[in-house]
Amino acid sequence: MSQTIPLDTKPPTTEESVVSICDRLYPQLGIENVKEINSYDDRNYLVSGKNEEQFILKITNSIDTQDDGLLEGQNKLMLHLSRKYELCVPVPILNVHGQYLSREELNTNQNGQKFAIRLLKYVSGTILGKLQLNKQLLIQCGEYLGKLQRCINDGYTDQSIKTRQYLWSLTSFPQARQYLYVLDQNPIKRQWVEEAMNRFETEILERKDQFEHAYLHGDFNEQNILVKDGSISGIIDFGDIYYGPRIFDLAICIAYVMLVDMSDLDPVLDAPRYVLEGFIKHVPLCERELVSIPICSVARIAQSVTLGLWTYQQQPGMNICWSPKQKDGKCCNE
Repeated sequence: MSQTIPLDTKPPTTEESVVSICDRLYPQLGIENVKEINSYDDRNYLVSGKNEEQFILKITNSIDTQDDGLLEGQNKLMLHLSRKYELCVPVPILNVHGQYLSREELNTNQNGQKFAIRLLKYVSGTILGKLQLNKQLLIQCGEYLGKLQRCINDGYTDQSIKTRQYLWSLTSFPQARQYLYVLDQNPIKRQWVEEAMNRFETEILERKDQFEHAYLHGDFNEQNILVKDGSISGIIDFGDIYYGPRIFDLAICIAYVMLVDMSDLDPVLDAPRYVLEGFIKHVPLCERELVSIPICSVARIAQSVTLGLWTYQQQPGMNICWSPKQKDGKCCNE
């Protein structure tokens, strides 16, 4: 089934209305300051409460709000990782009704449309994309991802997430064909994307039942990985979780770290090797998976270029985290 990118679904809010939402749903926190931070299609606000506690108020776009079970599955996973393994992830906070999620009309919205509202604990740290990568950080990326994948798949299960299909999952890369026209002014790049897509379909998707499957973070990139005191400390943004071949998360990580500044390393030869070295300490891979990683990494870059450029053409003012060189530390900081 063909999918399209939803546009104009961002919640119609203001910082003033967010203060009102916080007072109504989370009065115990005494929210004092509100500041909007960048997000792809949701509204995210950094809010500060009494005792200088910080949280992220997340108001989800109308499309995902209507997806029964999706946000509940995300909350369930974050709680699973925090409670069972004490991983540093954004943990949802109970509202005044004793729930982790509330679907409500907004004061500025006149058509009765509802949006999901959640408050998550703020996870501090420096975004990996703002740093210069070295061998140790790359190995740590792989180690953290391998550990994360093992933790996710130890006791977590959710039918909504397991059956989820959406355009930005790596499995859906061939769906980007409908947007290839955005590359018409660059025939060489379009040919490269089409070749990457064809190879991914033939060598990966047509044989995907031969791969080990797992629940995936879905977007383990340099904008979502946090660092403290020189070590990987946490992971944010669980909006892209789904179920698929377990090497997809590793391939996505490799695709993006190859495009981050490095100190005295070859980004194409060294970055994949060191990330893989760390990953297989926790998740051993078979030969079929190992030879498939480069194909999947190239597919992810091609997917990001195509979908990111299409979205930017539709909404030129949108701060989109599709460019590998964008390191402002704001995009996807959810």
